[in-house]
Amino acid sequence: MLPVHREIGLGDRIRAQHAVVPARVRARIAARALDAAVDDEVRDMDVLRAELAREALREAAQRELAHGEGRRLGVTLDARGRPREEERAAPALHHAFQRCLRDEEAAMRGHYQRLEHLRALQLEKWAAYAVARVEDDKIRRIDGGEKRFHLRGIGRVAGDGAGLRLGDERIELADVARSERHPHAAGGALACERRRETAAGADDEREFRTGLHYDGTAVLDKFTYVAMPVRVVFGAGAVAQLAAEVERLGAKRALLISTPGRAQMVRSIARGLQVAGIFDQAVMHTPIKAVEAARDMASSVEADCCIAVGGGSTIGFGKAIALSSSLPVVAVPTTYSGSEMTTIWGISEAGGKKVGRDPKVLPKAVIYDPQLTLDLPAGVSAASGMNAIAHCCEALYAHDGNPLVSLIAEEGIRAFGAALPIIAQAPRDLEARTSALYGSWLAGLSISTTGNALHHKLCHVLGGFGLPHAETHSIVLPHAMAYNAAAAPEAMRRIGRAIGAETAPFGLWDLEHHLGLPMKLSDIGMKAADLERAARIAVQAPYPNPRPVEYQGVLDLLHDAYEGKRP
Repeated sequence: MLPVHREIGLGDRIRAQHAVVPARVRARIAARALDAAVDDEVRDMDVLRAELAREALREAAQRELAHGEGRRLGVTLDARGRPREEERAAPALHHAFQRCLRDEEAAMRGHYQRLEHLRALQLEKWAAYAVARVEDDKIRRIDGGEKRFHLRGIGRVAGDGAGLRLGDERIELADVARSERHPHAAGGALACERRRETAAGADDEREFRTGLHYDGTAVLDKFTYVAMPVRVVFGAGAVAQLAAEVERLGAKRALLISTPGRAQMVRSIARGLQVAGIFDQAVMHTPIKAVEAARDMASSVEADCCIAVGGGSTIGFGKAIALSSSLPVVAVPTTYSGSEMTTIWGISEAGGKKVGRDPKVLPKAVIYDPQLTLDLPAGVSAASGMNAIAHCCEALYAHDGNPLVSLIAEEGIRAFGAALPIIAQAPRDLEARTSALYGSWLAGLSISTTGNALHHKLCHVLGGFGLPHAETHSIVLPHAMAYNAAAAPEAMRRIGRAIGAETAPFGLWDLEHHLGLPMKLSDIGMKAADLERAARIAVQAPYPNPRPVEYQGVLDLLHDAYEGKRP
């Protein structure tokens, strides 16, 4: 061990710890340690110097802030004074600051008072404006009420006048045989009524009536609507419910009716039914001899109901049987005639066709299954669809029409206008077939409670010449619409809107041409020599029509239809 001295130097400590290290190395290590100690002291001085500089800057900033605040508040501070002189001036600085706050608060109170005053003035103005608006509204309501009252007075007087004239005319017509009645003689009130014109013909009244309803008809028009008691089952596959519908009638022995071409389909549909017999000889226009044969079969097999599966001809045979026997009819339409929804019956006899209405011929149930129409040829579908459109068109200007029928008829035209062009290109399109069958139902509804006009009269007359029913309707329709266009403008507007055409006659003619239908009566068997005879028959006992039924006008119509001219 080395001796311990009272004062031990750095070199001694090194020697004690590293006794075996040479003297020269020890000297170098000692020098390094001394340099490190000096470096530490230098770093400490640098840190202290930086801190002192920051403190000096901080004090200078505070002093400058105090002087600036003092200048703002009106207090003088001597920056060259003795230490802590700023602290002695602090109370004065605080007092000046509080005084400034009080002054600003007083100024703000004055500002708020001015704002409240301006706000009160504005509220007074707003109140005045509100009162003025209320008064203006009252004045406008009073003016409008006076105007409506005035127009209602005009309408009441004009309407009463028209009603008196109409009543007088009906009294006169009651003394005339129905076949000889002419509701348009001398500009009768009936013609004025159907043209939406009053006897007085006042412009104010027409303006008033137009403004009441979106389609130009008056809301308070008098009308009668009779709902037909028919049960309707609609949808793809609905024919599966046929047995259930027959059972609902309590029937046990059904007579099936069809055309020769649909006999096989009818037999497949009738599986599971108690069938008493099948009459498969239905033909167009329900000739009386064939009708009598069907009636005899229904009687001989003791049928208690008829099931008519097919188009208008087949359903017509069911109606003919019901007309004489009151047997209930279940209709399964496979075309678009709409006959299944009406009380109209027709039987051809002695070169003419007798037509009538009777509630007992109306089917008790109708099953619409679009799947049964998928095999209907495109041409037959188009002609049958135009036949149904004809029902809708004439319902729109029927003498006994009503608002509900007008809505139904326009929707039926729209459904067919959308579906028929698709069916012409894709006959098995189920969606289009469904739309067409829906239109057929609506067409039947539209004609079920309204009377027929010139178009149907002409087609019934031409049917007596042996022309095909649907094709005849299709060819005559545009020309009949052209004949009535000026007398039934609202109906023409609705028809054009439903098929997307500017004018109804042109739109219907173009639709038929697009569907590839026959456009001439000469193409379906009409003879030119028979046109005059047909015109005379149509004029002798005309149906109520918007425009008077005149021989020359009807003859011109038939000539145009015979030649296929675009109306």
